[in-house]
Amino acid sequence: MFFRGVMYAFVKGALTNRSRELDLAKVVNDAISDTQTDQDTEIRMTKIEIYTTRTCPYCLRAKALLQEKGVGYKEIDVNSAPNLRQDMMKRANGGYTVPQIFINDEHIGGCDEMYALERAGKLDPKLAS
Repeated sequence: MFFRGVMYAFVKGALTNRSRELDLAKVVNDAISDTQTDQDTEIRMTKIEIYTTRTCPYCLRAKALLQEKGVGYKEIDVNSAPNLRQDMMKRANGGYTVPQIFINDEHIGGCDEMYALERAGKLDPKLAS
């Protein structure tokens, strides 16, 4: 009787472990399938550039919103080289104040314009494209 109980426990444990192995195998196979699907899909990263200066409160506010959204951006400090402000002005159609914000090379404007897009619900789609 003792031997039969030990065998029952062993077989039951083996079946339970086998069931777990099958569940784990399914999870691994599903993860591999999902990874392959992700690789087949074109991954686009949103390109965000923000021209700033270190002491500009509007620049800090604009960067804080982008950070809150969890998106990365390239910060270009126009005080670090004289030609950077000239480049910014050309790209921003003459805009000379900071920040000047570009999403996927589209000129958004400054901090106020970016917050207006946020209030209108139009910023997230731009960041997702």
